Amino acid sequence: MKQVALPFQYAGEKSTTGMTALSGLPTYLELIQVCGLKSSIERCVGLRRGGQGWTDSQIVTSLILLNPVSSTGQALAGGESVSDLDVLEKDEGFCRVLRETETVGMSRRERVALGERWRVERRRTVPSESAVFRYLSGFNDADEESRRQAHRAFIPTPNQALRGLWEVNAEMVGFVQSRSPHTVATLDMDATLVETHKQEALFSYRKYRAYQPQASESGPLQPDRPCWPGHTARSKADHTPGAWTPLIRVGAQSAAEAIGAGCRAVTA
Repeated sequence: MKQVALPFQYAGEKSTTGMTALSGLPTYLELIQVCGLKSSIERCVGLRRGGQGWTDSQIVTSLILLNPVSSTGQALAGGESVSDLDVLEKDEGFCRVLRETETVGMSRRERVALGERWRVERRRTVPSESAVFRYLSGFNDADEESRRQAHRAFIPTPNQALRGLWEVNAEMVGFVQSRSPHTVATLDMDATLVETHKQEALFSYRKYRAYQPQASESGPLQPDRPCWPGHTARSKADHTPGAWTPLIRVGAQSAAEAIGAGCRAVTA
């Protein structure tokens, strides 16, 4: 299979050394490279800018790689929680690909700066569970959390880091729009239950502890492959074979920013 953006090739191999069970993930690495996701994260988020250790793009990209699904709807890496990053770390073949490609497009100065972020030898390819939890705490605002009231819905005011992720989402929607322009975006608002084992979480109507984040999905799709209930094709491109575009998931509050890519919103 010919690759165009990153220096790797798919090939058959009889040896089991360096093999990977995650062969579908490198195609997502290519998509990340082509759409400029890493540079967008570094520019917009900035929690780790100028610091030591993992960069914003390394941490966020690792979390993204836990979530891709195949054409049959199966999770490629089976990721459900931060601890599942070890699934990526233990895959020797995929880690080799990830290491080889993470500096693609960087200048020599940028590669040197990346290496100097580590005071000791870097041993992992993806961040550890503890490193990611410390990073995610930067998106939390303790003052806003203190305003929560039991049994009442609450949407905290986002801090600067979280607003940065909104900007990344908007830029990715803009990338999709530049490749497959549409004048109408159908946004499906959804508040899916996400089971959790945190003791502070309340029980849901399904009788298990859960959070219920509200999100919005958007993307043109073929009529024979519906991805959400209530979708109605809005343009000719929706009915064109091969016009499939990956769904873009954005936070509900950033839906308006996503539409800034040149679409008129139609909520389903």
